[in-house]
Amino acid sequence: MMRVDVTRAQGSAPDLAGVLVPVVAVAVATATLFLVPRSGLEATTYGSGSVNVQLVDGAAGLGLVGVSLLLWLVRPQRRAVRVVAGLAACAWFASTWVGWLGAPPVARSVGMVLEPIVVAAVVHLVLAAPDGRLRTRPTRLVVVGLWAATGVYTIGRALVRDPFLDLYCWSNCEDNVFAVSARPDLARRLDDVWLVATVVVGLALAAFAPVRLGSSSTVARRTLWSILVPGAVFGAALTAYGAVLVLRRPEDPQDAVFSSLYQVRGWAVVGVVCGLGWTLVRAQRARVAVAQLADDLGAAPAPGSLAAALAHGTGDPDLAVVYPLEGGERYVDAAGATVELRRVADGRTATPIVRNGEEIAVVVHESAIVDAEQLRTQIGAAARLAIENERLRAQVLAQLGDLRASRARVVEAGDDERRRLERNLHDGAQQQLLALSYELRLAHAGARAGGDRELTTRLETTETCATEAIADLRDLAHGIYPAVLTESGLGAALWTLADTAQIPVDFDHVPDERFPPPVERTVFVVAADAIRAAALAGGDHVELRVARDGERVTVDVRGAGPGPFLHLADRVGAVGGRLHVDEYVLRAELPCG
Repeated sequence: MMRVDVTRAQGSAPDLAGVLVPVVAVAVATATLFLVPRSGLEATTYGSGSVNVQLVDGAAGLGLVGVSLLLWLVRPQRRAVRVVAGLAACAWFASTWVGWLGAPPVARSVGMVLEPIVVAAVVHLVLAAPDGRLRTRPTRLVVVGLWAATGVYTIGRALVRDPFLDLYCWSNCEDNVFAVSARPDLARRLDDVWLVATVVVGLALAAFAPVRLGSSSTVARRTLWSILVPGAVFGAALTAYGAVLVLRRPEDPQDAVFSSLYQVRGWAVVGVVCGLGWTLVRAQRARVAVAQLADDLGAAPAPGSLAAALAHGTGDPDLAVVYPLEGGERYVDAAGATVELRRVADGRTATPIVRNGEEIAVVVHESAIVDAEQLRTQIGAAARLAIENERLRAQVLAQLGDLRASRARVVEAGDDERRRLERNLHDGAQQQLLALSYELRLAHAGARAGGDRELTTRLETTETCATEAIADLRDLAHGIYPAVLTESGLGAALWTLADTAQIPVDFDHVPDERFPPPVERTVFVVAADAIRAAALAGGDHVELRVARDGERVTVDVRGAGPGPFLHLADRVGAVGGRLHVDEYVLRAELPCG
C-alpha cells in the first residue's frame, strides 16, 4: 500500500529574489516602453523598422511581466518560476537596450548579458507548466543543464567579446564594459556552440509538447494545450532561426525571413504567457472554491458530496476522495469500499488532508488543475470537520462491509463443509452399504437355493433393512447438500425438492438460467426451509415463485407461515439480500449482478 507523507508548510524565508525580480521586470518594461522611444536616439533592433514587430515585442514582454506578477499573487510559494518569468521579461526587453545607440555603455552591456536568457527562461516555463514544478527527472536535468549552459555562454562571452572584432555584429558593435580580454576566436566558438544548443533545445521543446499532451489525461490536456502548443511553436521557430542564421550570417533584422521568425517567436511567447495566465486565473478560482467548501458542505455532508463539491469547485471531474483506515494501511471511498490508493493515484497527485495532526483524507486530483499545496492549506477547519464526519461514516460502512463479507465467508464455509459431508456419505458410507446389500443378495440367493428357509427369511429381513438404510442415507445426504443443485441448476433442484416435500408445492415460475452458486444455494435453502415450516405449521400446500428482476433474484413462498425465520434472514443477509416475512408470503431478494 502506498504511503502518503504529510508535510506541513515551512515558514517562508525572506523572499528577496522573488520580490525583487518582478519589481525589476516592471521597471525594465516601463523604461523600455517609455524611456527609449522618448530619448530621441536610434535603436538597431527588430522593432525599429516595423510597427508589427513593436507590437509583438511589447505584448510578449508585458505578458511575461504580467505572469511574474500573477504568480506573485496567486502562487507565492512558486518563487523559482516567478523569478524565471521576471528574468524572461527582462531578457526579452534586453534586445532593445542592446541596440539602443548612444545609450550608456553599461546598459547595453547588461542587455547583451541578459538577452540569451530568454531561451532558457521560456523553456523552463513551458516544461514546468502548469503549476511551476519540474515533475520528472529528465525535465529537471534539461532545465538545469540549459541554465548552466546559458550562464557559461553569457558570462564567458561577456568576458572575452570585443564588439569591434565581432565579424557578425549587427546590434551592439561598440560597448562591452565586462570585457577582460579580447578573444574573438573564443567568442566566435561560444556563439557557434550556443547556436547549436538553441537548435537542439528548440527541437526538443517542439517534440516535448505532443509527447506531454499524449501522455496526459483528458482533463490535463484541456489545461496544458494552451501552454504546450505555443511552446512547441516557440521551439520550432527557434530551430528555424538557428538554421537560417547558419546559412545567412550576419543576422539582419530587416530581412523578411529573420523578421518573420522573430515575430513567430514573439507571438509564441505571447501564447505561452496567455496560457499560463489563464491557468493561474483558473487555479485562483479553484482556490476560492476550495476555501468556500465548508459553506457548500455543512457539518454533515451527504455521502459522496465532498468529492462532488471538490470536483465542481476545482473543475476536475475525476477528482476522488479516499479515507485512511487501520493506521493508513487501508483506504476506502465514501461508500466504505476498499480502494487501492496506488491505482487510484496512478498518474495523478495524492494530497493528504490533515486535522489535529492526523491524516483524515487523501484527495486524488489532476495536478495540472489543482495545486496540492493550496488544496492542503485552503480547506478550512469547518470543511475538515465535514471531511472527518464523512470519514467516520465511510469507516462504519467499511466495517459493515467487512461484517457482511465475514458472514458470507461463514456461509460459504458451511456450504463447503456440507458439500464435503454429502460427498463423503455418497462416496463412503453409501457405497459400503451398497456393497453390503449386494453381498446380502448373494447370500440370500445361496440360502434359497440350498433350501434353508430360516436363513433365507433372516437374510430377506436383513436385505430389506439395508435397502431402507441406503434410502435414509440418500435422503440425509440430499438434505445436507443437494448434488443436483450443482450439477443441474436451481430449477432441477427445486423440482426435486417438491417431489420429496411433505405437502404439495405449486410452482408459479422457476427460471431456467443459472445464477452465481451462492445465490442458487441461498434460494434453495429459503425454499426448503419455507416448505418445511409450512408443513410443520399444518399447511396444506405452498406456492413458490422464483424470478429475476434486473440485477436481483426474488423468491416468493406463499403459505410459509409467519416465521420468524431468523436463520434465513442471516443467510440472505450474508449474500447482501433482504428477507421480508408477513402472514401470507415469505419474500427474499438477492443480488445476482
